[in-house]
Amino acid sequence: MSKTGRFPSKRLQYKDSYYHGYDVLFDSAVDLKKNTRYEIEALISGPDSQVGVDGLKTVLRSGMTFTFSSSDYSSGTDENVGQFPEFLFSVL
Repeated sequence: MSKTGRFPSKRLQYKDSYYHGYDVLFDSAVDLKKNTRYEIEALISGPDSQVGVDGLKTVLRSGMTFTFSSSDYSSGTDENVGQFPEFLFSVL
């Protein structure tokens, strides 16, 4: 499944701070399967943007473990310094 389009930045809140970013939401739910690799990629154009720091390689939430890795360091981002401040999900 993919989502393509123009997503203008807007002021968003993450924890106790604000940043300019964008929401990308799928039109329908994406069912994730156990022990399956999924990739999320954003191709961002425009001037340099802020990046988050102190990212986590592994996150355990609601009995699910998410592991993050980066295979392309040419953008200057990786698991610790990146462009994705949060992912929203629900357990059905």
